[in-house]
Formats: sequence, C-alpha cells, structure tokens
Amino acid sequence: MNIFLSNLSDELKKTYMNGIKIKFWGVRGSYPTPREQDKFGGNTSCVEVRSNLNELVILDMGTGLKALGDSILQEKKPIRDINIIVSHYHYDHILGFLMFSPLFDENFNINIYGPGESSNDIKSKFMELLNSNFWPVNMEMFSANLNFKNYTTGKFDLPSNIKIRTCPHGHPGGCNSIRVEIDRFAVCYVTDCEHPETHLNQDVIDICGYTDILIHDAQYTPEQMPNHKGWGHSSWKNCVDVAKKSNAKQLILFHHNPEHGNSILEKIEHDAQVQFKNTISAKEGMEISIPKEILDPVIS
Repeated sequence: MNIFLSNLSDELKKTYMNGIKIKFWGVRGSYPTPREQDKFGGNTSCVEVRSNLNELVILDMGTGLKALGDSILQEKKPIRDINIIVSHYHYDHILGFLMFSPLFDENFNINIYGPGESSNDIKSKFMELLNSNFWPVNMEMFSANLNFKNYTTGKFDLPSNIKIRTCPHGHPGGCNSIRVEIDRFAVCYVTDCEHPETHLNQDVIDICGYTDILIHDAQYTPEQMPNHKGWGHSSWKNCVDVAKKSNAKQLILFHHNPEHGNSILEKIEHDAQVQFKNTISAKEGMEISIPKEILDPVIS
C-alpha cells in the first residue's frame, strides 16, 4: 500500500483508486447550437477535470457550465471547492457564469482564475456581464464564497496537488493555452487558437509537450481556413500537426464549428484519424477515465 494512501480515509482511498476523470459539458464554438439528432451536442466550451483526490478544475464557462453546475448540486457529497480557469472572455466561454447554480449556495467556495493584471480586473469583467440592462441578477445575490484571481503567462498552483501552466496564443483579443498537471498526468486545453499561416505556434507545441490528453480547437477544415484568416481558430489538420510535434498521446478535436452537423464532424474525425490514430471528436457528455496507474485513457 502506498504510504500516502495509508494516511487517507477509506472514502478518499476509493476516490484515489478511481483515478482521474475528464468530462465534456460543452464542445461547440462561437454560439450554442441546439439541434435535434445532434450527436455531438450544442453547448459551448466547458470541460471538467477531476483529480484522483476528487479535486475539481473547470476549463472555461461556456453554456455547458449550466448542466455541470446542476450535476454538482446533485452529488451525494458535493465537492465544496470549485476552481474555474478561463482561457479568455468571449461570450461562448463565459456565458455559463450567468446560470451556474453553485453560485447561489453558501456551501461552495468558487475560485475563478482569468487572464489579467489584477483580481479586480477579472472581477470587473464579470460585473460587466451582470449589467442590469442585460441580466437581472447581480453579484450581491450570490451566496457562495466567490473569489476572482488573475493569472499571467507562466505557472501557478491550485490549493491542492494540481499545477497549472499557461501561455498566450493567437486569437482576436487574446487567448491562453492551459496545461493541467496532476501527479504524472497532464491534459492540455488549446481552444480558440489560430496558428501563424506558415508554421505552428512553438509556444503551443512546448506547453503541450508529451501531454496525455490534448484538447485542441478544430473549428475549420483545411479548405475553410483561407476564408477565415484572422478569425482566431484552427483546422483539424493544425490539431494533428500539434499532436505529432508535441508527442501527445491522445488528441481530442474540440470547439466544433456551429454550422457543422454530424456528417461533417464524422468526416473530420475520420480524416484526422488517418493522420493521427489516437484522435476522437469531443461529444457533449463524453468522459475520459484515467486509471490510477496513469495508463491509456478509457473513453466512454
């Protein structure tokens, strides 16, 4: 028995043995697309990462955050500390904040980490989102202990065994790649990323180096890219190339074009798999389980 485990309660031992979980609550880009028969889902960017000690990290606050918040409240023993890391402040990545149920529960401690020069800078952005001209709820109505924290390029640690690395990449208004490290496991989240026309962004390759899971913006096909220069997104081919150059183990195509239906996304997935076998397109509700041994992920 691991010495660390021997000091834990039976409940925590069980949690640790269950390993790490990643769940996709929103996988679309730009705007939500509720469509019948859509196997990929219509909510915008929101990814849950649970550590082997049941610590919670949420990547972005798109409309998928609504269902995640409701799910947290339904847990038998809800986690009380919620850490949210925002890649940037475009609406499709923060709109879920308006409907996040734990904000109205005093039992939760919610930390929102966003790019900016100060915590007040981050708070002011969310205050703008709660402008009474556009939304009836204000900050004083929240019961949770809500903390705004800024990050700049580099590294910071969460109050747990989780380490975060970030770096900026090309996108109108700016955006950040995020690497989450839990023990020996790493997941990289690269959304809303436009690489230079002639080469890949080396900073993105570096932060994704030898990652276990690479989640990368795949909004366009290579054929669509010439008509969308400056829009701030990648093609599935960019994703594959980053996965190869960074020695990623598993590639997840993400931030799907809201205009792409099932047939297009299935073809994109197939074309990407031809060039990088361990590729799958993110689907709303999809879970990735990482066994305690940190072996190959199991996707369901």
